[in-house]
Amino acid sequence: MNARHLLSQLSYGEFNNTSIGNEGSGTINKAHMGRVLTYINDGLMDLATRFKLNEKVVHIQLYDHITDYHLLSRFAVSQQPQPDVPFPYILDSNRTPFKGDVLKILAVWDNFDRERSLNDESDFRSVFTLRPNVLTVPYPEDRVVLFVHYSAKPQLVTTENLDEELDIPDFMVPALRMFVASKVFMTLGSSDNMRLGQDFQIQYITAINSLKQADALSESRFTANVFNNRGWV
Repeated sequence: MNARHLLSQLSYGEFNNTSIGNEGSGTINKAHMGRVLTYINDGLMDLATRFKLNEKVVHIQLYDHITDYHLLSRFAVSQQPQPDVPFPYILDSNRTPFKGDVLKILAVWDNFDRERSLNDESDFRSVFTLRPNVLTVPYPEDRVVLFVHYSAKPQLVTTENLDEELDIPDFMVPALRMFVASKVFMTLGSSDNMRLGQDFQIQYITAINSLKQADALSESRFTANVFNNRGWV
């Protein structure tokens, strides 16, 4: 589902009979569009932190004099040349550039088919994730390549990309609508709107718990398959 369809659903549903949803016309009032898009993006991020919605792999080439590898697009091969990046260590291409969209590092393997433990001070080969988008390798081996599996941030929704697909499966859209409605109504001021926002918030949490109990994304099976393939899906 794309964002334009989501906005239409919000107008017909949660924002029906309100000026926000243009009285259920299928559109969102332009005066409220910025607020609604902000909460759509907040909701997408919240779902991405609760579920493994989009797993990716980035390849990092180690250098023996670099211990902190910032997973930002400016350090990617596709973004060179840059005078302040003498050693671009993110191995990507112009065809599939790295977007710097790391939300959480999930696992790391090297090109010798060894899994690197995470945050284990007792393991010489362990790597550390003290910050979400920085991989620390205390003892880097020159030219070794690491395959970093990570959970990716969702693409931001703007007025320029409303026709692009959302970064969630369609069955999660109702939960996203509950999130957006709860945030919007709780910022409108009146006690009635506050109570309505709290009701939507409870519905959102209930929907999240139902999705987790149903293992709707088959997360454990999917993750195992991706890791076993070392990212070569």
